[in-house]
Amino acid sequence: MTPAAMASGPTGPLAGLRIIDATQALAGPFCTMLLADQGAEIIKIEPLDGDHTRIIGPYHADDRLKAFGGYFASVNRNKKSIAIDLKHPKAATWSCASAMAPMPWSRTTAAA
Repeated sequence: MTPAAMASGPTGPLAGLRIIDATQALAGPFCTMLLADQGAEIIKIEPLDGDHTRIIGPYHADDRLKAFGGYFASVNRNKKSIAIDLKHPKAATWSCASAMAPMPWSRTTAAA
């Protein structure tokens, strides 16, 4: 995909749909990966110490910290990530408000 196409935002039948992803393990991340592949905007919520699957290899040669494993990269492609302590009292309020707020397309750190 060209940089110009990436800057214009997602395309596909689910473009314009925003999904908050609080899933873990296999089925949930795989499902939201498929939705992202179809153009949905996926915002993955991770614990403050990061998704626990980030440490599962294999790793890219330049990943010296071993912080971005192949499994995590494969099922979290096309997603945006944010770390939130969901046990904090204001976390639910923030999550709901951010899900409703318009998000301009910009280049941000994405899961993959």
